[in-house]
Amino acid sequence: MKKCVGTLLQQPLLKKEGGALMLVDGTFQQKSCQEGNIIALPLEEAFSSYGSLLQCVEKTEAKNGLFLYVPPKVCLEEPLEIEHLVTHNGQFFPKIFVFAGNESRFSILLKASFPQHGSFLYHSSCELHLGDASHVSLSEDFSALSKQNKGAFFDTIHVRQQAGSHFSFFGLSCATGEFRSRLHIELAGAGAEAALKGFFAASRHGKSYLETEVVHSAPSTKSSQYFKEIVSDRALHSFLGKIRITKEGANSEASQINRSLILHDGARAIAKPILEILSDAKASHGATTNYLYGEELFYLMCRGLSEKEAQRLVIQGFCEEMFQGEERKELKKSLFSCFFKPLMANVRNKRLKR
Repeated sequence: MKKCVGTLLQQPLLKKEGGALMLVDGTFQQKSCQEGNIIALPLEEAFSSYGSLLQCVEKTEAKNGLFLYVPPKVCLEEPLEIEHLVTHNGQFFPKIFVFAGNESRFSILLKASFPQHGSFLYHSSCELHLGDASHVSLSEDFSALSKQNKGAFFDTIHVRQQAGSHFSFFGLSCATGEFRSRLHIELAGAGAEAALKGFFAASRHGKSYLETEVVHSAPSTKSSQYFKEIVSDRALHSFLGKIRITKEGANSEASQINRSLILHDGARAIAKPILEILSDAKASHGATTNYLYGEELFYLMCRGLSEKEAQRLVIQGFCEEMFQGEERKELKKSLFSCFFKPLMANVRNKRLKR
């Protein structure tokens, strides 16, 4: 392995006292140097030592951002935390490149913090390249968007997986402004698997857009997608999900489920699932849109619960299914504080959908 100049981070990488890898206004700020297995560098510096990995990247695109490399067979018990920090108005276009060596195992937690007042455009692009038999988990916590209704945050993720690799994704956002997320996953090696999940809340006049595309371009690959959203006030959420199984993707399996819960008359949810099957494979998709005042609410109120308590239980039950497991405990807390708690506090003032 080449010796690099920059940030060499010890394993396990991030404890609470260590903080996160920071992208301040789109620029990677951490400069300290330590010995260890994980390489984290500003993109411009990474070209000199890891140019072979970055052959697909134009140097003109790499002015701001982060290069992260986990060597083969390195396993991390603690998640790698990466945080986007926006401090002022403006336009920011950071890029993150993650390379997972063969048989490596690790998880990434991506977070964001924004100024409560102000207007900005922030477009984060993250590319992940998974080597053979690697296992990578990516979680995104964009619940802080609930406190910012003038900015626009765009999130683009591209993943390319080699043979036998496993990728899992979980996204959380609470949009009151404009939020757009695009996931593009290519299962390029035989036996690769991807599992995508997410929970998206849109309130006030927020606009939330989710677009996914999973491409099976190798045999015996598997993918699953399961997304939920809650839409309230006069907000909008749009889901466009595509599964594409190419001629080379024989004997692959793919599934996609999207479920929406609408709370108010002015809220809207749009779902458009797409299947493109070009070989012998199994694929399924489904999309449902429900309103709060349904059979579940009627059933609970018939058993003596008040309308407000029944509403709380229905909404809470819709959310909690997505947050099972210890690894999503902190994401569940974020959802409760940024969306669920303020929503239920306003039930008295604004009647939920009938």
